[in-house]
Amino acid sequence: MNRLLRHKNFMLIFMYFIIVFSLSYLVGTMLTLDLSLVSQILIVFAVAISAKLIVQNRVFIYIIFFIVVISRFIPDDITPQSHIYFEKLMMVLSNVYEHLFMNKLIMRENILPFWIITIAVYSIYTSFIIFRLKRGLWALLLLYIPMFIYYWYVNIRHTYSALAVFLFSYLVIYGQLKFEKEAHMTTTSSDHNFSEMTSSWHKVSLIYGALIIIIALLMPKTPNHTRWLWMESKINSMLPENHYLRLINNEYNDMVSRFNFSTTGFQQNLSVLGGPVSSGENLIMYVYADKPTYLRGTVRHNYNGSMWQTLETGNTEYPLGNALNNITPDEMDYYNEETVKVQFVNYTSTTLFSPYRTIDVHAESKDKISVSMDHIIEIPGGIYNGEEYTVTFLSTPSYYESLNTGINNSYNNLSNIGDYLDVPMDKITQRTIDLKDEIITGIEGNYEKAVAFESYLRNNYTYTLDTSVVPYGHEFIDYFLFEEKAGYCTYYATAMAIFLRLEGIPSRYVEGYVSHESSYDGVYEVRQSNAHAWVEAYIEPVGWITFEPTASYPSENRSRYDSLGSENKEEAPADEPSDETDIEKEDNETEKEEALPDNQDTAANDSENSDSTENESSTGRSVSPQNIIFYMIGLMLLTAMIPVLIKVFKYRKNEQHIDAMPDNEKIIEIYQRILKTIEVLGYPMDYGETYYEYSVRMGHQFDRLEELTDIFVKNKYGDIMPGDDEIQKFTDYRSILEEQLKNHLGTIKYYFHKYTA
Repeated sequence: MNRLLRHKNFMLIFMYFIIVFSLSYLVGTMLTLDLSLVSQILIVFAVAISAKLIVQNRVFIYIIFFIVVISRFIPDDITPQSHIYFEKLMMVLSNVYEHLFMNKLIMRENILPFWIITIAVYSIYTSFIIFRLKRGLWALLLLYIPMFIYYWYVNIRHTYSALAVFLFSYLVIYGQLKFEKEAHMTTTSSDHNFSEMTSSWHKVSLIYGALIIIIALLMPKTPNHTRWLWMESKINSMLPENHYLRLINNEYNDMVSRFNFSTTGFQQNLSVLGGPVSSGENLIMYVYADKPTYLRGTVRHNYNGSMWQTLETGNTEYPLGNALNNITPDEMDYYNEETVKVQFVNYTSTTLFSPYRTIDVHAESKDKISVSMDHIIEIPGGIYNGEEYTVTFLSTPSYYESLNTGINNSYNNLSNIGDYLDVPMDKITQRTIDLKDEIITGIEGNYEKAVAFESYLRNNYTYTLDTSVVPYGHEFIDYFLFEEKAGYCTYYATAMAIFLRLEGIPSRYVEGYVSHESSYDGVYEVRQSNAHAWVEAYIEPVGWITFEPTASYPSENRSRYDSLGSENKEEAPADEPSDETDIEKEDNETEKEEALPDNQDTAANDSENSDSTENESSTGRSVSPQNIIFYMIGLMLLTAMIPVLIKVFKYRKNEQHIDAMPDNEKIIEIYQRILKTIEVLGYPMDYGETYYEYSVRMGHQFDRLEELTDIFVKNKYGDIMPGDDEIQKFTDYRSILEEQLKNHLGTIKYYFHKYTA
């Protein structure tokens, strides 16, 4: 151990690695990196050491850039694999670019490369300060401390411990660099042998660094979170995903809990509905399914005019593997059996998000589940980050198709039907009731009325997250329908649920997530912004049916002939409704328009955009993310070359300056450069050594050094002007030494040293 401590660079390199790993580990945790601790240590060590070598030998930077650029132009038939690797690299860099500048998510297959790129950036920054500058150590704090604060704020596990490790390593490195500075500035006589003190100094740095951190950790601290509401509100408004990250973390909540809509960003106030909200884009889960799916998280029963509440209806526990309902084999013929797999990402909850009519659940290391009367499923032990489960559920055919199956679900099957019909009549305004009646004027049948409510809300109100706060004393639905006339899912679903209840149709307000953004075939990325509220209505004889009243969300085809094939649709009787009623046609047209970007208003615009795209493709080429990355690499290469070009220019100017000097000054300058070259060759002057003493000591190695030293001393201290032949001797000998240095370092390193040292 003493031998290792005595080696002046070992402790510095080891602590440098610890600093880089302390932050890299947290980044990996944030990215849900699927690597063992040993694998992470090995990768970080390899990247950190490589970065150190690159920083200390900057020529490697240009070699790497040169290889990347050249590989772009190598023909496929020469090195086919190089183009494959290059394309993979471009895909990763493109995804990183989109993540940083376009708020896109890092794809699962790119998480490891992105993590390695992040480590490389941290390592280059850190090694440049520690090994290149060897000063300005405070600059490390500018990068690391804000990152630690951020990860602590969003409750990434082990952030507190990682910060302690970082500070300990930082103090040890600080002591080491201070020691090297003192050793360089202090005389190295026999009574100040700093090389013998290295081991002792390292021990002191380790002991004092450890004591400082231990004392800080042992200082009394309160377990209660400091609530600075003003600052928290500011942070949440600027970075809404932070609020979500804090809430979903197990350590922040002290225990895993069931799904709560307030954690999604769509409900900032726990006592009233509405108001402006901002949802983040954090990835919640991956859903593996054949089509978009509503994943139910909770059901609300009681509406009081400003807020929904859940009534405790009692839960039934089932061992995993048992059927979750009492559907008879005959009734199974009415439904289609489907399967969905869900994997949590940066998420923890006891709620098992699942479609309605889930009949089977499979989850590793779980033994039982709890099911409510509304078929909300929970796993008492919770599901954690990275865990997955599979559910089998029964999908219901369309309403009109179900009528032909013989299904017969009636209100008598609802033991708590009053919970689904409850309306606060003292809160609901008369104009809300009048509007409800107006919407369904001339419409018969509960299903047709529900479709009319759904279509009316979708077509007559604007979807937005930037709503105003409902004024005090105003009923929420009334304010939405007649004053605000805009809102998000909470507004639409609440209005439709109460419309249905006012008409005597049982309804429930459902919250959860919608998986409708597919990253690739069969895989849906569910983000925080995919949190949603919708309506389920009990329509005899089918039973519970999902309705989507929110504008900008896709809805199901509600046509009477939606169960028929396309050929039958074309042959529909003229006196019967066509494929879609007028309302439904308007609904679908509105959906299409709302699904377009803001700068595209009509199908005509689509045609114009298509034409312009074709013209663009025929006349020029659009800039893709891959090309942007390629241009960025070229720009980085050019930027990296600028300092070198500047130093080459300065070197040339200095040489011209020397040539223009008076002869006596020229001798002095050339001699100093000769000594510097000899030092690089490995023969520096000792501290306090005179020029004559040094030339005598080096005489056997550099035979002409004594002669040149004699000329130099006489010229500098004796006011003797040198002749042209003496100046030529200095110039020739300098050229000889430069050639030796070139052979000693190698051509590339020699020129790199010549123009950058």
